[in-house]
Amino acid sequence: MKYTKEEIVVFRLQKAKSDLQDAKVLAEVKGWDGVINRLYYAAFHAVSALLEYNDIKHRSHAGAKAMLELHYAKTKKLDIDWGDFYTGLFEDRHDSDYEDFVVFTAEEVAPIIPQTQAFIQAIRA
Repeated sequence: MKYTKEEIVVFRLQKAKSDLQDAKVLAEVKGWDGVINRLYYAAFHAVSALLEYNDIKHRSHAGAKAMLELHYAKTKKLDIDWGDFYTGLFEDRHDSDYEDFVVFTAEEVAPIIPQTQAFIQAIRA
């Protein structure tokens, strides 16, 4: 089945919302590595929706990051700080998932939850 661009965008934004909610649930049980993972995916799905909406293709997570930087941060369509924020989430998720002995704490992760929510709102705008 072929989906319309609008259906894809709506679906990805819903995934962003769901992933953000999952992060909040994991935070309640202090699963900080899982929170980082879900926050990154919430942001990734929002970025992916933005790119789809504007017909900007990407084939990977690194590609989505590069396209966000190229088409939005560097052109100032999105505040450059948000580009840096997304890059930080990208790196934290990678480290959490793939590097040995990387363990995130409440002090590191809890402030990122509302920041990710604000990032998603900025992307939606």
